[in-house]
Amino acid sequence: MKYIQRIDLLQEASGMDEIRRLPGLDCHALKGRRAGQYGIMLHDRWRLIFTLEGEMNEIINVKEVSKHYGD
Repeated sequence: MKYIQRIDLLQEASGMDEIRRLPGLDCHALKGRRAGQYGIMLHDRWRLIFTLEGEMNEIINVKEVSKHYGD
């Protein structure tokens, strides 16, 4: 499943710089009410929304998986 693969990639990455460089993720900071959160693509219009927490941003907190643009 894409979800599990993406979580594994996030866990293996050494930080946001590496996550942003990973091909196919389209990792980006979110805006508005989701400021402080990040989104990565799963499949089609589905995305995984997460935050990084802890003193060294070592904790990945998955907020939700949602269909982007609400189709």
